Amino acid sequence: TVAWEHRHEFRHHAVPVREAVAQALRLDAGPIVLADIADNTGGGAAGDGTEILRELLRLEAPSATVACVWDAEAAEACTRAGRGATVTLPVGGKVDDRHGASVTVTGRVSALSDGNFVHGGPMLRGLPGRLGPTAVLQAGGVKIILISNRWQTLDPEMIRLVGIDPREERILVVKSTIHYRAAFEPLAAVIIEVDAPGLSSSNLERFEFAHVRRPIFPLDDI
Repeated sequence: TVAWEHRHEFRHHAVPVREAVAQALRLDAGPIVLADIADNTGGGAAGDGTEILRELLRLEAPSATVACVWDAEAAEACTRAGRGATVTLPVGGKVDDRHGASVTVTGRVSALSDGNFVHGGPMLRGLPGRLGPTAVLQAGGVKIILISNRWQTLDPEMIRLVGIDPREERILVVKSTIHYRAAFEPLAAVIIEVDAPGLSSSNLERFEFAHVRRPIFPLDDI
């Protein structure tokens, strides 16, 4: 059939984490959206993946925002500490072992919010959004938006609610697979889909299959 004849065109290839971050740092234009497509809560992923964050911290990336990490425990710790406080705590990697281990972050609590906002993008425009107690933990130039309610980053208002202008950031890490595009494509200079670990990954080589007849495409090149 026609679909089978064109099967190789349907395969999706995202960019490995280190390569994606390095590419984003080399580009002069901004913002560069690093789409964490494998950590999309709308696709069943945890929402607390850490591998792109870990690489940004390792390289001490300037002007980067990670939106958003579902970590109610870390958000609560930041809230207790108060705005302006310096804290050291584990971030993300708490749901399971499929999205990257927790990363210990020492940073300043630069913003706190109740997490309430109104969707401004094409999806859900005008409807309320509730992220629960929300905090921004800033380590150097890397800002981590910590949310208490699990929700994929499909609207820039989720960034603006904590006082960050997404257009002014060099790098935006967005945890979403598809839905983010409607609102983020108009403001992004470049979008890079990243091959980080996670349950909504398009890289089937990341998973083990026990009950499937082999060979089968695309697990096998047939």
